Amino acid sequence: MIAALVIAAILGAMATAQLVSFRGFVRALDGYGLGNTASPLLATVIIAAEGVAALLLSIGWWRDARGLAIAGAASAVAAAAVWSVLAVQAYVRKLPIRNCGCFGIYLPQRLSAWILAQDALFLMSTSYVLIKSLAR
Repeated sequence: MIAALVIAAILGAMATAQLVSFRGFVRALDGYGLGNTASPLLATVIIAAEGVAALLLSIGWWRDARGLAIAGAASAVAAAAVWSVLAVQAYVRKLPIRNCGCFGIYLPQRLSAWILAQDALFLMSTSYVLIKSLAR
């Protein structure tokens, strides 16, 4: 339960920071080289997925609602996977990303091997929570 609530808190903080700095978040996503027209839609999808995941994980584990916990954990894995794919493709293409965008304009980090490691850890953590949610 603690892991699910920690993941929910992180995702909630990410979604909130991205939402309150939406334009800056879109600019950060522009750096990933997906085309500027895709960034606002992608930003909206990422914020929604992170927010929904945080809400469902919190309610699902707090209220012992297995279905909500599974849905939240699956959304968390999807959000972590999107971040991982974005980072890996940009890193391989050697794109000079100054702000990974994880927290919108807040807590900016350059894209580096360290960010790839963080993304891998986040993907493993969300997958662990999904496995635990399914096993309940």
